[in-house]
Amino acid sequence: MTKRYGVKADVHVYNRYMEVFLRAGDSQAALQILEEMKLAGLKPNVETNLKLGGGKRRSEVAASA
Repeated sequence: MTKRYGVKADVHVYNRYMEVFLRAGDSQAALQILEEMKLAGLKPNVETNLKLGGGKRRSEVAASA
């Protein structure tokens, strides 16, 4: 994201980006954004967990935080 737009994104920007894909029904793209967020050195927060939803995904995010 930094390279493309010249802006350093924080966890809130990544969460919004994931939300766009989730609203469009593209959960795979949202999970890819989660991976990009981790690669950028950011940790998922409570909002990230809520956006990604329940069950397995939530526990994976919590475990990696």
